[in-house]
Amino acid sequence: MKRDKWRTLERVGMLEYYPLLRLVGYLPPSDVWEPTTPLSDAEASTDLRTWFTPLRRELISRRAVDRLSKGPLGVLNRYLNGEPNLTLKIVGIERYYPVLRLLGYVPPGEPEQNA
Repeated sequence: MKRDKWRTLERVGMLEYYPLLRLVGYLPPSDVWEPTTPLSDAEASTDLRTWFTPLRRELISRRAVDRLSKGPLGVLNRYLNGEPNLTLKIVGIERYYPVLRLLGYVPPGEPEQNA
């Protein structure tokens, strides 16, 4: 779309992007689009390390999540890899929840987005 300035989302719509967005965790409202397969247990997990499936690790920039969460670079990646991290002991993983919610992650104790 970057190369074709005349092709806008108003003209082509979002429908063709929903399957890709589903892979990273975003599910649009059910009155707009229904996925053909339900999310797997891992994809719907509230455990962040499980939720970041191998495919999501390829598609989602953890560096961008760090930056958007205003945290030090590399902290989320170290957390996902189970490496000890002093920063998270101080600020907590909850710092990342607002940004990850935009991608469809539902933190522990919160209701499902399409419930």
